Amino acid sequence: MESLYSWGDGNGSEVTQEETKDEPVQLKREIGLFSAVNMILAVMIGSGIFVSPASALRYSGSVGLCIVIWAVCGIVSLLGALAYAELGALVPRSGSEYAYFMHSFGSLHKFWGRLPSFLYAWMSIIIIRPAEVAVIILTFSKYLCQPILNALYIEDTEAIGKVTKAGALVGLGNTEHLSRGFEGTTNSPKDIALAFYSGLWAYDGWSAVTSVTEEIKRPEVNIPRSIIIAVPLVTSLYVFMNIAYMTVLTADEMISSEAVAVTFGERVLGSFSYVIPIGVALSTFGCALALQFGVTRLCYVSGQDGLMLESLSYVHHKRLTPMPAVVLQGIGSMLFIVVGDVATLIEFASFLLWLFYGLAMVSLIVLRKTMKDVHRPFKVPIVIPIFILLVALYLSAVPIIMEPSLKYLVALGFLLVGVLVYYWFVYKGKRPDAIMDRLTYFLQVLFAVVPVEGPEKKSKNVESTKKPDIPQRNTDM
Repeated sequence: MESLYSWGDGNGSEVTQEETKDEPVQLKREIGLFSAVNMILAVMIGSGIFVSPASALRYSGSVGLCIVIWAVCGIVSLLGALAYAELGALVPRSGSEYAYFMHSFGSLHKFWGRLPSFLYAWMSIIIIRPAEVAVIILTFSKYLCQPILNALYIEDTEAIGKVTKAGALVGLGNTEHLSRGFEGTTNSPKDIALAFYSGLWAYDGWSAVTSVTEEIKRPEVNIPRSIIIAVPLVTSLYVFMNIAYMTVLTADEMISSEAVAVTFGERVLGSFSYVIPIGVALSTFGCALALQFGVTRLCYVSGQDGLMLESLSYVHHKRLTPMPAVVLQGIGSMLFIVVGDVATLIEFASFLLWLFYGLAMVSLIVLRKTMKDVHRPFKVPIVIPIFILLVALYLSAVPIIMEPSLKYLVALGFLLVGVLVYYWFVYKGKRPDAIMDRLTYFLQVLFAVVPVEGPEKKSKNVESTKKPDIPQRNTDM
């Protein structure tokens, strides 16, 4: 598809697409091991560790089980990430689960083969990732506002006494709260699943690096290494942070707190507690950016394949970033912010996330059969994807069976809508040509974006008639 317009280069001259053909417009491999590790850390250490401890403790019922859940969540995340490392090395394309589903199921059936990839893109772009970003932004605002309100009631003269007390609590260790052990532990499968939702939500992001595979240098090496470095580091941090919370705060104080880290900071640091919300704000801001970075690459690959709007795969002619995808995610996140209920959004998004994590394990098992002779630079024992699949089935099925609440039914309903959209617009190809062509032209002009060139762009060389005021139609959609 050729561009129908030219744009300025910022120096008063025009640059046309023909003049940039010596330098293909495509994503560049610029992410090394250090940056890949930082990306995983940025996504994993976001809002979860600051909002999940309260709900994890409430659902688990005891400090003992809560700490065990946090440790187990770290192990599950590491095993899942290692399975994704094999998939990322085997399928070196951005989009994570989307690319894996396409490779494992895409050629199996004309209708059903590409449906999993479409549903993953559909749910992630429209619901899952915007909901995650909304939780992060709501956490950002909560941690920013609560200390300001609390400051009206805190006297600076308490600072020295509280800091001294905190030093005694942290340095000597206050085991009074931890001594309750497993007292009050829940025996409800639903509550245990929801406790794991809370913990695993904080760990979510372990697969982040596989969403940008096409931009990672030596992905077959750097993806596994970045995961092995980052995930155990985050696990240790989370377990010790929860122990610190439970050392200083009672179980009731943690459960009733709107912002656990702020309450912890006020108890430990007194008037110096403002450093806690500042740290949370920086963490959540970085996490939101990293999440947006990853999901826009999903828009990019699904747009290339014709399963989403093709214009979502267009990149800025200079910055080489998928601008339409970035703006779409911003709008989606803003709509979810209006919902405003962090706990509901976490359970809603986690339910969907683990559906696709489980399907990714099925994808890995299928690829072990269909691509058994392909060299794998990194390979995990088959028991790992089977174990993660069982975990995913438990986390996805138990809450909806034990308590079929509206949020789960809405999620399933939106999946059904996705099947109908796929059938009509993708499988049947019922594309509203006039509307889509004008939308593509509008987005190209508005964001100065162009189709991607290079070997990864599918060229179908479809003959079509060029209209005078809109771009030539690409028949992928």
